[in-house]
Amino acid sequence: YKIGWSMEKQGFMFAKIGFVNFLSIPFRMHCRWFGNTYNFGSFKQQLPNAVTITIRKSIRFADNQQTSNGCRNPLKSPKVFPNMYIFLTGFMASGKTKNGRIMAERLGYDFFDLDHLIEAESNHLTINEIYENLGEEAFRQLELDTLIAHTDNDHQNIIFSLGGGSFSNPIARKWILEKGKVIFLNVPVGVLFQRLIVKKTTRPLLRHLSDQELLDKITTLRAKRLPDYMEAHHVIPNFRGSERDRMELEGLILQNK
Repeated sequence: YKIGWSMEKQGFMFAKIGFVNFLSIPFRMHCRWFGNTYNFGSFKQQLPNAVTITIRKSIRFADNQQTSNGCRNPLKSPKVFPNMYIFLTGFMASGKTKNGRIMAERLGYDFFDLDHLIEAESNHLTINEIYENLGEEAFRQLELDTLIAHTDNDHQNIIFSLGGGSFSNPIARKWILEKGKVIFLNVPVGVLFQRLIVKKTTRPLLRHLSDQELLDKITTLRAKRLPDYMEAHHVIPNFRGSERDRMELEGLILQNK
């Protein structure tokens, strides 16, 4: 068994790196994602040089297998759970939209952002303007109606970024949990504060607050919503949007349950 042979059997195309007998070198996968390159830098028996394998086709992972340090085995192909919605939930400024887009591009899924859909269907008013014109109760109803309208069809490979308060609506939460897989991006309060302090004017609940009031509001509101967020099917703790976090998010999206 050779690395070259093994990957060829899995249907991968790869740069020629020579043949290395890997069965005699137990993997302690110490891997990082570098675009389309995997770097295997740590083995129990140290090779003279780290082995770098460049994959020319999209990588498929199976069974979401991970090693003890959280890296997945690239010699496995995935069982992707077909035809389902993936919902990303979490407090405002958790990175749901940014990381949802990245995952959709990486995996070939479609992507929708609930706030952007609401804006597009409200004569392109901003979420701030819509919220202030309607008030919270009417806004949450509009949010629910928009959510249902765009997730009414079953079996769609779509990553859907929810609003920060969407999952706290019990009707919306029940709908979301039944329609697909829900992943909670659990970002620490300190990180949320640093992000929101520079863009609080774009957030309807925070725009008029001082810095201290902002911190108090984040802490209180997040604590209030946390039990709802924790009903998600999966939780990524201490999520900061690093590449390691994205690898974990990708694994949960591909996980067959």
